[in-house]
Amino acid sequence: MVLISAQGVAKSFGDRVLFSGVSFDVRDGERVGLIGANGAGKTTLMNMFTGAAVPDEGRAYVSRDATLGHMRQHVPGDLTRTLHDEALNVFLPLMRMEEELESIARTIEGGDGGADALINRQHRLHEAYESAGGYTYRSRTRSTLLGLGFSESDLDLPLAALSGGERSRVQLARLLLTDPRMLLLDEPTNHLDIASVEWLEEYLLQFRGAILVISHDRYFLDKVTGRTLELENGRLTARAGNYSFFMRHKEKDVEVRERHRENTLREIKRIEGIIEQQKRWNRERNLRAARSKQKVVDRLREELVPPVQAPDVSRYMFAAGEGSGSDVLIAKGLAKRFGDRTLFRDVSFHIRKGEHVFLLGPNGCGKTTLLKALVHTCFGAYAPDEGYISLGAGVLAGYYDQTQESLLAQNTVLDEVWGAHPHLSQTQVRGALAAFLFRGEDVYKSIALLSGGERARVALVKLMLSKANFLLLDEPTNHLDIASREAFENALAAYDGTLLIVSHDRYLISRLAHRILYFDGRGGIAEHIGDYESYARAREAERAQAGQAQVSAPAKKAPEENAKAHGRETAAEIRRIKARLRAAEADIERAEADIAQTEALLSAPEAAADYVRAMELTERMDAERRRLERLYSEWEEDGLRLAALEAGQQE
Repeated sequence: MVLISAQGVAKSFGDRVLFSGVSFDVRDGERVGLIGANGAGKTTLMNMFTGAAVPDEGRAYVSRDATLGHMRQHVPGDLTRTLHDEALNVFLPLMRMEEELESIARTIEGGDGGADALINRQHRLHEAYESAGGYTYRSRTRSTLLGLGFSESDLDLPLAALSGGERSRVQLARLLLTDPRMLLLDEPTNHLDIASVEWLEEYLLQFRGAILVISHDRYFLDKVTGRTLELENGRLTARAGNYSFFMRHKEKDVEVRERHRENTLREIKRIEGIIEQQKRWNRERNLRAARSKQKVVDRLREELVPPVQAPDVSRYMFAAGEGSGSDVLIAKGLAKRFGDRTLFRDVSFHIRKGEHVFLLGPNGCGKTTLLKALVHTCFGAYAPDEGYISLGAGVLAGYYDQTQESLLAQNTVLDEVWGAHPHLSQTQVRGALAAFLFRGEDVYKSIALLSGGERARVALVKLMLSKANFLLLDEPTNHLDIASREAFENALAAYDGTLLIVSHDRYLISRLAHRILYFDGRGGIAEHIGDYESYARAREAERAQAGQAQVSAPAKKAPEENAKAHGRETAAEIRRIKARLRAAEADIERAEADIAQTEALLSAPEAAADYVRAMELTERMDAERRRLERLYSEWEEDGLRLAALEAGQQE
């Protein structure tokens, strides 16, 4: 059954056509991802199904059977309202029924006239109230909020006191309480930490209705979607499969289109040569042949597909200046407190030249604070309360702050960047800004008027020009669309310096991590050597082991209840393994592509002439092959485990 459908919809703003001729539908139970560059019109298209946007042409249809739950990208609401009241606001009709019932009761008690009519109205209201869950909605609201990780004391906090991730969880609670049949999710993973995103993934995998989700989180899209729509250059392309599957086939389609275009151009050139030859002979039959051939050329030109337009993304290029020593940063016994609260303590680690280190942990655990404590050594931000930090010889650090607090609101884009690098000429600065999509009059925009994505690009161009050999980056892919994230990843992969990155972007971590530092939940940090996939498996094993240690002897249950519980656990485990297999297949494909790229670099003449570079590439190749072998081994283990579980279900 079709729950929502777009039929030839178009939308323009002034002279700019956002999109046109867009048609698709979402059926009950489908999980659809909607992707595209920032500004492509994804949110506008989604809003057409809620009535928040109206198409200029065509029709956006919503089935009468489709109860919509809409999670917006920018969280609305009265920030003075408490968390609990914001969630309860879903049941505003029930609360109004309560008020009317109380008013009727007072009127009846007062002995005013028309008692029979009031009693009948009261009876009908009671039935409607009970039928709509009026006696349970308050307890359900509380249970849902507690289930999403809020504590009892959190329920009375105003929305203004919550973080972006916590407000997103309140929105999610509102969605769950409405029990929708169709979810419209606009960037649902924004501001969520990895644990919260994984919880959301598990919920969506078990959700029985349909989902249309806008996201730049590729890892998330790969896990929860089975069909992908892309808005690009004003047109919509649809294909079965998750994000990685879509992109693989898109690349093949682009290759086929370009090859077809080249073949057509060659054929046009060949026929035009024949036409010229026929015209030179200048006989009647030759001229007739030339006219006939010209018709063929005209038809081919009409059918000629336009060249594929790649999305306009920033040209990131991070290059270290002079090299640092082997030891880049040493931290010993760091601690930081705010009042009576200890954020972290006894934190020690060592970062060496060329390493890609990621710092992970839940929101509020102190990742940004720790990063700023490290930055203190370089930029005078603020120091830890205990311990010491030592930068190695020749280290030039560059810091990216996710809040862009260092940008001066009164500056223009040009002044902000040029002021940070006054040794450069205006031409050089404008050239760098053009590479980050600030062209022409854009460089005179005020920082105060820029969007979050534009501010991020200003901060990144300043960082790029610094030539730092040690980059400390705090959530650098926030505000970037998928194409920009991939370009950014490629730039960091090619960077010849050292990286320390705070991020919730699992795709970025999977691509770049050599080592992961993570907050252990006790105020300190622990270390994992390897990429994100092996880290996630290790953490899952730790949690399982801890859970087994804490579980006391359970009360005996009836055999049929045990069987049902075991069946639910098996089904959940099968879903988790299938999700891991999908992610592993994408990881294997990326690893094979990385190996092919390294092989190409190694076979280039430049590598043959540079012994040091050849050795570096050889070491990289060995590491990539070891990683591929490990991925294949884990993929096979999961495949065998899945087969065993599915066979057990059938018995």
